[in-house]
Amino acid sequence: MSAVEDQLRRALTAIRTLKQENAELRADRRAAVAVVGIGCRLPGGVEGPDDFWRLLATGTDAIVEVPAERWPADAWYDPDPDAPGKMNSRWGGFLAGIDQFDPAFFDLSAREAQAMDPQQRLLLEAAWRALEDGALAPDRLNGSRTGVFVGINASEYFDMAMARPAAIDAHAISGGVASVAAGRLSYLLGFNGPAVAVDTACSSSLAAVHLAVQALRCWGSTARRWRSTPPARRRWRRCTWQSRLCGPVTARWRWPAASTRCCGRT
Repeated sequence: MSAVEDQLRRALTAIRTLKQENAELRADRRAAVAVVGIGCRLPGGVEGPDDFWRLLATGTDAIVEVPAERWPADAWYDPDPDAPGKMNSRWGGFLAGIDQFDPAFFDLSAREAQAMDPQQRLLLEAAWRALEDGALAPDRLNGSRTGVFVGINASEYFDMAMARPAAIDAHAISGGVASVAAGRLSYLLGFNGPAVAVDTACSSSLAAVHLAVQALRCWGSTARRWRSTPPARRRWRRCTWQSRLCGPVTARWRWPAASTRCCGRT
């Protein structure tokens, strides 16, 4: 066999392999995603998906007057929308039992819980209830490559804490910064997958779900193709969402072969 024939044979073999890999990647990207558990806390006394369904089925209006334990509505209300330092509505949607967080259940001290943004507390509670709703034992997920994608927005609690220098302690930053929320949940449950906090304003939750679905669809196809190569051929390549690579997004570095592809991208 001549050198030209040998090169053609190798090229045809490589093309067949790439076509097969491309077909597998396309199939993975169309894979269905199942929702197996839901946890939610919503106005109107909603503590879970069953409560939420009943609220929708009965047409219950969850908007109420400002509860007295939240703030004195009369002191801040003014029907004039242009009145400075006032609000022209005394109605809103409020969560019940917002002050009933149990820090010991999540292995947190009362001091640390006090410094935590209520969004972080609610995230821990809702995530735990989602696991219960899906009949998933947290200890069986410990050490798994489960990912956490959180849509989180606004930082009024942190801003108020920073306005009182005397009250700032060791937990003020981790309790108030939104980027910590996903990592806190991952650390609590022992997850080794990506921990991503997404802030795109009103679309934060939608964007987080989109990234989570993308990760699920790409995870398996790339996981079995990532492999190490001899030191002389190593290329530093990190799997990040910024570079639009899919798959096992972790803090670890990987050394893929030169032909490695992820969702059709090199």
